[in-house]
Parts: sequence; structure tokens; C-alpha cells
Amino acid sequence: MKVRDKQLDAVKGFAIIIVMLGHCIGRNNMNDPYINDAIKAIQMPLFMMVSGYGLGMGKREILDIKDFLNQQKKRVVSYLLPFFSWVFVVSLFRPFDTIQNPIVESYKVLFKIDSGLWFLMTLFLIQFFAMLVTLLANVGVFHWKKSNRGVHHLLIFWCGIGMVYVLFVLWGRAGSTFLGPSFAVQYMPFYVIGYVASHYIKEVFPQNGKKILWVLWGISLVAFLGLVVGFDLQSKENVMELLIQMTASLLGSFVCFYGVYHLPVKGKYGLAFIGLYTLEIYALHFRFVDLLGFKNMGLEVYTFEGMVAILITFLVMSVMSGIIIYYVKKVWLLDLILFGKIRTSNVKDEKR
Repeated sequence: MKVRDKQLDAVKGFAIIIVMLGHCIGRNNMNDPYINDAIKAIQMPLFMMVSGYGLGMGKREILDIKDFLNQQKKRVVSYLLPFFSWVFVVSLFRPFDTIQNPIVESYKVLFKIDSGLWFLMTLFLIQFFAMLVTLLANVGVFHWKKSNRGVHHLLIFWCGIGMVYVLFVLWGRAGSTFLGPSFAVQYMPFYVIGYVASHYIKEVFPQNGKKILWVLWGISLVAFLGLVVGFDLQSKENVMELLIQMTASLLGSFVCFYGVYHLPVKGKYGLAFIGLYTLEIYALHFRFVDLLGFKNMGLEVYTFEGMVAILITFLVMSVMSGIIIYYVKKVWLLDLILFGKIRTSNVKDEKR
């Protein structure tokens, strides 16, 4: 039986909270050059890093093609089923005179995945190739001596993942938008970093290496804040700006991941609980941002009215999402279709 990593759940919970806060600010037209930049630099890269970390923890289970296919079956249900089911829901629950053909919309969304739950499709693509490369690495080191397997496994993995990344780059440069290769190019590095860190961090840093990591954490925090204050992290007009943005995302994601992961145990219970429902919250919360009409009021973040609007929006999103999640969970078929959750004898062990 798998034992959940509550620290990892806590990081997921923290990540979805900052996603919600980002929508409270951005979708209410309260764009801020500091808070908004910091949130956008971290939110999706952090999710990718967490997902990669989870894969790295269980990579030794992918030993043959059967293991690989079994893992992919689970992720088709977890990622692709909700991706397409929400296209159907949104298409059908429009005003009567604007109802769209869900099959046609499902085809269209493949060429513009950001019109749907793009993160799920991007995560599926990245993990598919990462697991495939992992399988090849596991098979490739099978005949090596145990003492040398770690190094050779990492070498094969990096070579394979590098070729996959080049594939995504060429895919995007060819002008194709099918399955959103540009998203894979942007977020795959964070997934891979999380993957490698989950298994090799103990080999790179010995038992007393935590002090070194906390020093790196402090340096990363200062550097991240400096980049947030000194640069526009939402501009990607040239390669230098893209590199600055990626650097800020890497530093900020490490600060949040390592900091939240090592919070005192009692401080993580609430975040870990929220982390069990990140996909559900991700699919629902932003649909309630505009209910109160704050976006047309010209509010500013650093005012009393702006902060109240952010708080109220966050509470409304949380309550509405929570109510829907609660009732959907009572119907196993809806839970499967909308959230990709398969009911088992031990549900908590499957929520990963």
C-alpha cells in the first residue's frame, strides 16, 4: 500500500492557493508589477516541479513496457478525461442560443489547449515522455553493476530528456499549435528538475547537507525578490527576458517547494488537505471570479477596497468550489468524468 507524502501534498496545497490569489488579482483587473509577477513566475512551474518530484519517487516501478502502459492508463484517466470532459461541460452549459457542438470543440481545443484546462494536457505530454525515457534508462542500466547504475541511469535519462526537449522546440518552431508544444517547452525543465531532485538529492547532498540547502534557499529567496523588483517577469520579447523569467521561476519554485516541504508538521495539515483536491480546485475556482463584478471597478491592489475585493473573491471561489466538489464526490461517475478519480478501497492512497 502506498503511503502519501503529506509534505508533497502541502506543497500542492500551497501552489493552488497562489494560483487562486493570482486569479483574484489578475481577473479583477488589478494587475500589479510585483505580486502578480511573483505569482505568475511561480504558480505553474511549482506544480510541474511537484509533479516531477512525484514521478522520481516511484520511477523504479517502471521496469518494462507493461509498467509503462499501466502508468499511462492511470494518467489518461487522471489528466485527459477531465481535460476533455470540461470542454463538453462548457460547450453544453452555455445560453441556449450559443450552445456549441462539444465534439467540434474537443477537436478545436487540441490546437488551442489554453482555451481548456491546458495544464492537464501539458502535464500528460511531459510525463509521457519522461516516463518513456525513464523506462529506457531503467532497461539500459539493468546489466550494469549496482555501484554504477545511478550515474549511468542519470546519464541516459538526461540524454533522452534532452532529445525530447529538442523535439518539443522543433515542434513549436514549425508553427504547429497541436497539443501546445510551446507550453511543454516552457514547463518541462521544471518537471525534470523535480524528477531528478526527488531521487538524487540525497546522493548530491549527504545527511549534513541540509545546512547547505538552507543556505541555497536563503540566497535563492533574495535573488528571486531582486528579479521580481528589478524586471518585468511577464515580458518575453527576446531571449534574455525569457531567460530572466525562467531563472526567476526556478528560484521562486525552489524557495516555495523546499520551504513549504520543510514546514513544521502541524503547520502543514491544512495545506496537505487542500493538496488532495488540487485538480478539482484547478478545474473549478476561476469560473467564479467574475460573480461579484469587481473587475469593472478599477480597483488597486494596495488599497483597502482592493484588498477586501481580493479577500471576498477568494472566499467566494473557495466556497463555491468546495460545495461543487463535495456533491460531485458523492457520485462516483461524476467524480470519474470531471476529476479523473477512480474509486478504490483506499481512496486516499489514490489521490496523487
